[in-house]
Amino acid sequence: MSAERRKQALGVLLAVLAVLGVWQYMGAGSAVVPQATVAARRAAAEMPQPPVDVSLGALEGGRLGPDDSGRNPFVFGMRQVTVTDAGARRPVTRRPAMPETAPVLLPPGPPPLPPIPFKFIGLVEGTAGTKKIAVLSDSKGLVVHGSEGTIIDGRFRILSIGTESLDIAYADGRGRQTLRLTGQ
Repeated sequence: MSAERRKQALGVLLAVLAVLGVWQYMGAGSAVVPQATVAARRAAAEMPQPPVDVSLGALEGGRLGPDDSGRNPFVFGMRQVTVTDAGARRPVTRRPAMPETAPVLLPPGPPPLPPIPFKFIGLVEGTAGTKKIAVLSDSKGLVVHGSEGTIIDGRFRILSIGTESLDIAYADGRGRQTLRLTGQ
């Protein structure tokens, strides 16, 4: 087969595939409906519909309105309900579970401070006359050290250093925490 014949055969094949793709995309295949579906639709349309029972007297009767019994939905409590002979509900008594006083609302305080992000990982002790130096690590891997009274990371002050724990707070004195030597 020559190269020219191959090109022509390939062109015809691509044209046939394009026509099939367009035909499939345009939905020519969806025009065929199975006969069972058509028969089921006809049978459903020909079935007699049951009569609808409408009670017109109930439509003209009085309608129930909102409950005007003095119920307060914002106070927890139970009320006793009796049933009359007509079947309507009528409230009899209401017993509040809490006294009828206005609650005292306090202004919200400041939000709590975030926890101090350091872990106490080590202690350096020299001779008897030198200070203890605490070694701390944060979650990013930064290792810092300091003695009592040292400000770390510009935000935290070491208050006291013990043999197994360390007291640290924010530099302004708020949010005091004790960090154990175990790293927690």
